Amino acid sequence: MAMSFSGKTAIAGIGATDFSKCSGRSTLRLAVEACEAAIRDAGITPDMIDGMVTYTVDDNHEIDVCRSLGTDRLTHFSRIHHSGGAACGTIHQAAMAVMSGEQWSLDVESFGIGPAADLSLEVLDETGKVIADNDDGPVDSDPTLQFKAATTGHYTAVVRRVTKASDSFVYRLQCVQQLPDFLLTVPQMVTLPLAGKSEIAV
Repeated sequence: MAMSFSGKTAIAGIGATDFSKCSGRSTLRLAVEACEAAIRDAGITPDMIDGMVTYTVDDNHEIDVCRSLGTDRLTHFSRIHHSGGAACGTIHQAAMAVMSGEQWSLDVESFGIGPAADLSLEVLDETGKVIADNDDGPVDSDPTLQFKAATTGHYTAVVRRVTKASDSFVYRLQCVQQLPDFLLTVPQMVTLPLAGKSEIAV
């Protein structure tokens, strides 16, 4: 699968701690200091962060780093094997998280005099394959659909007239990226044994 992130994702900020063997600070403290430096360098705030990619050798849980930074909307996290030698892997994972999985809502609304125009709506990928389609909406013949962009790339929305209608008919196509409309917060960390259960307040 060919994917390109060029010109679509970027490294906006870089942060690092001082290099030492005995800093007197925990690895969590060092991780937070590096993150805070990167946040300042990028010119953003912690509440704008919604994803994190770390290494398997890291002994700091993502939730601990987030709590220490003041980030409360983590929607993606993953880990790359090994450590600094695999830095390119963390960048690749972060870029994929940014560019994939976008949820889109498409709505067509027709206007005109006389019988309503019966329209169909399709979404095509770069090869011309139909990945989503709809003929009628839930309340009338104007189509509406939702689709998830599984990979980065170009998608085409096609509106077709199914039945003959007056030439005076026009339509409006609205494409809106769907974003989460809620925030779920877990106030405490829970450690469970294998197959263990626990109630968690949210």
